[in-house]
Amino acid sequence: MIHRFVKRRFFLVLVSIGALLISLRFVFQIWPWTFKVVSVSMSPTLEPGDAVFANRFAYWKTVPSNGDLVVFRFPTQDKNNPHYGKSFVFRVCAVAGDMVVIRNKQLFVNEVKEENPQVHFVDNEIIPKDSELIADFQQVWLAGRGSSFGMGIRDNFGPIKIPDSHVFVLGDNRDRTYDSRYWGPLPVCNIIGKATRVHPNNSDEPDGGRYMWPTAGLTTS
Repeated sequence: MIHRFVKRRFFLVLVSIGALLISLRFVFQIWPWTFKVVSVSMSPTLEPGDAVFANRFAYWKTVPSNGDLVVFRFPTQDKNNPHYGKSFVFRVCAVAGDMVVIRNKQLFVNEVKEENPQVHFVDNEIIPKDSELIADFQQVWLAGRGSSFGMGIRDNFGPIKIPDSHVFVLGDNRDRTYDSRYWGPLPVCNIIGKATRVHPNNSDEPDGGRYMWPTAGLTTS
């Protein structure tokens, strides 16, 4: 009788521990991660020092949409890449199947002009593209080597088609951001979560944060 009682208690303890671990894992998965802004990629929308909160539960059953602000791991397996293992926060500007082109700094998605008041330019100069390098642009860009085309792709980019299971992300500070124009499409599997809230660096109030809507911009962290 005592032996059976001990076994039953031991079983209940194991079940309780298992349930606790599952609960903790679920809470850990949905609890928002906090990322600190460290660059001016989306300034002045966000400034260095701002705290960004990411909802990791947002894309469990859905996929990112245009205008979403996503936190993601930089897409590279090269440990020698200076961005390996780092997290970024950018705006989704195009999704799988979309055609993207930038003409003289103006973004067009499926030939529709982007209308985003958050987009910011700091350089009045428009860098022309090198027409001799555009023939195989799609293939080179998909390989993550857009930077090989030079700085011309900053202001004149594409046209390219976003592949399946990928998105195209840009920083709002278009002249001072290292984004999908240079390193290629972002795999959806690299997305950590959706940025939903920011606590400004200059706010001393404990509830001084604000929610991020699709028209707001974020920067890298």
